[in-house]
Amino acid sequence: MRRVFPWLICSISVLTVGACSASGDIGHVVDHAPQVYRDLAEWSVAAPHGWHIVRFSESKRGVVSTGVQISSVRLSAPTLVVGYPIQVQDRVLPARGVGLIIATDTEAGLSHGTVAVPPLPSPTRWLKGSRLAGLPYMETRWFRANGRLFIANAEVGAKASGADLTALAWVIKSVRVSRAPVMHSYPYPGIPQLARSDCGPPVLGRLQSPATRSASLMCGRP
Repeated sequence: MRRVFPWLICSISVLTVGACSASGDIGHVVDHAPQVYRDLAEWSVAAPHGWHIVRFSESKRGVVSTGVQISSVRLSAPTLVVGYPIQVQDRVLPARGVGLIIATDTEAGLSHGTVAVPPLPSPTRWLKGSRLAGLPYMETRWFRANGRLFIANAEVGAKASGADLTALAWVIKSVRVSRAPVMHSYPYPGIPQLARSDCGPPVLGRLQSPATRSASLMCGRP
């Protein structure tokens, strides 16, 4: 269903090893420490070590979607298809891959179901799309943060591991809403939104408690 357009402008939102390719694609982050993505819309989400983070902004026929894609494997940035909510490109998601999008989607007429407020509920309580044998399945939950509506869309490969499913649940649980705009630039000045922290994402499928020292602010907790 998805078409890939590798012309997105390089975003300053990618930190550490993220970079722009020659074609202008947003770089993919593969860091050696837990990562926290902070959005200018005043929410944040953590990502486990080794996962990929891509910030994107798409528009088509008056519909706009802006947010972040977090995945266990390297994926292209998502593209809008009018009539459907923004979602991970299931045609390129490997059988063992897991991907999550958190973004705005301004298209009118999309079904939102029960709109949540962070912290988000477990994916077992999300809307689930139909699944054909051997293909990824989709889980979706809309939520409201600081007066704005967002969609969280997860795509899970047919052979995704239990460890990756545990990690996905942790990522979803890490979503936090800030009470004031947050900008963090570490270690490179002038590059906002994404930072290292001690948030303690799962390692080898184990959930770890978030740090309680100064890193708690970076983890998006008040």
